[in-house]
Amino acid sequence: MWFPEEYQVSHENREDYGVNNDSYESWWAVYNEEVEGKKQANYIKTEFLTSNPADESIHVEALFKRRFGLSVPNKIENSQTRIYYQSAYIYFKGTEKHVIVDKKKHIPNTYLAHVADKRSNKILQISFDSSDKYKCSDEEKKQDWFLKMLKNIHFNEGK
Repeated sequence: MWFPEEYQVSHENREDYGVNNDSYESWWAVYNEEVEGKKQANYIKTEFLTSNPADESIHVEALFKRRFGLSVPNKIENSQTRIYYQSAYIYFKGTEKHVIVDKKKHIPNTYLAHVADKRSNKILQISFDSSDKYKCSDEEKKQDWFLKMLKNIHFNEGK
């Protein structure tokens, strides 16, 4: 998997990394950058899981419905993987979650993907969250960056 070099895997909390034999692994990475004079934290969370491929559509629908309130994400397919992804601007008013999927209304601050290996029961779920908003000109670069990461995921055969 191509991984952005400026990100560092977090080691601060016990929740930053978790593993359970060969069926589950989760970790967080963070990158702090300066945007318009303010320090902004950007997070990548990955979860490696195994799942029954026959249940893929159910898991994908539930994942994107839970996070974004929609059940049909974008999809890219190549010879080795199926990639489902979506982005949105997410904010909270008190405890109420608000999601804006329309990029014309607001630039996304959250990207989410479900990547399934076509040769096995392995999946990788990746989310990217920024703690602040980006300028309009940055949105296309961020989406291209996220898609580059997704398209460069290669699952090891037999491991």
